[in-house]
Amino acid sequence: ALLETTGFFRKFEKGKSIKYQPGVYLYSKHRLDFVWNFRKSQLVRNRYFNFLQHAMDQDNNLLHKHYIPVHLVLTVPHGAGKFKGKDFYARELIETFTKLRKMRFFKQFIYAGEFGVEVKRGKKGNGLHIHIHSFLLQYPEFRVNEVRKAFNEHWNKLTGNSTSYSGISFETLYTVQHLPDGSKKKHYVKPGKSDLSHFTAGVLECIKYHFKPDCLEIEKGGKYDIELIKDILKNTKGLRMYNRIGQFYNEKALCFNHLQNEELNDENINGDAAKAESKVVNPFNYQMANDEDFSYCIGKPDSWKYYPKDSIIPFEPYSLAPQNLINLPKGTDLKKGISLYIKGQFCK
Repeated sequence: ALLETTGFFRKFEKGKSIKYQPGVYLYSKHRLDFVWNFRKSQLVRNRYFNFLQHAMDQDNNLLHKHYIPVHLVLTVPHGAGKFKGKDFYARELIETFTKLRKMRFFKQFIYAGEFGVEVKRGKKGNGLHIHIHSFLLQYPEFRVNEVRKAFNEHWNKLTGNSTSYSGISFETLYTVQHLPDGSKKKHYVKPGKSDLSHFTAGVLECIKYHFKPDCLEIEKGGKYDIELIKDILKNTKGLRMYNRIGQFYNEKALCFNHLQNEELNDENINGDAAKAESKVVNPFNYQMANDEDFSYCIGKPDSWKYYPKDSIIPFEPYSLAPQNLINLPKGTDLKKGISLYIKGQFCK
């Protein structure tokens, strides 16, 4: 996935000095491609944001005013790193969750939702920590504690969990406020009382877990758990790790099957290019750059090192490993270069 990722970089020249600047990144659309996951997160979260502003149920209740938004996390007992005899038990976890959703109590308490599977290294030698993050809309006539108790009982029976650890977290959505003293304060979403912005902020905070790449990192600084990546690739072929449930299942406004194709249309290409070129700073004088100040070249993002985001030149490449850069002809703007590259006409 990483090798298929392509970057368009701005090339500034002053005398014999050359400085490069990230423009836009293309991606392989592979489930482990970090750039695609970041972009997919934007698209999915934007789709939910737009949908929830006006979405109603069959009784014309606005979803954000009527239902209780909940974040559900499900884990399973995996002594010696195994669940149902498997070291990599994502399929078994999803199958168990499917059984849970077919139960009468689930349909009684839950109106709609979505879920995704996250895989990361476990602690204390317990193998992989494979779990489900799910955003759910709970019917308002029930108390959260009441529903949590029912989930505990049924999930423990399905997973054969006899330990003191329930294996689930079931909590009303909230946003986090960072206070000046470094502490954090939770603000829970309250249907009918919280405004739309608070409701959607809580939802977007919840579904971000489906796209987090940090579970593949060994440590900060760009080192990754290659063995874990190989495990995921080997064991998830053909496995759907994200899905919608309940009343969201057939909701066309939340269908993401065509996200990849939507990314390739001229409107999106031109829109993304316009954003990337709207605020370009010349790295030699730190003034707003003109089109004549730079040209574009194409390279692999993994061949560069970057300044941190809090530096005076955030994300500017400062070291270039040997690679073959493709220089676009002087005067070729970004949207033209991207369009030709995506359509396979770049070399014509």
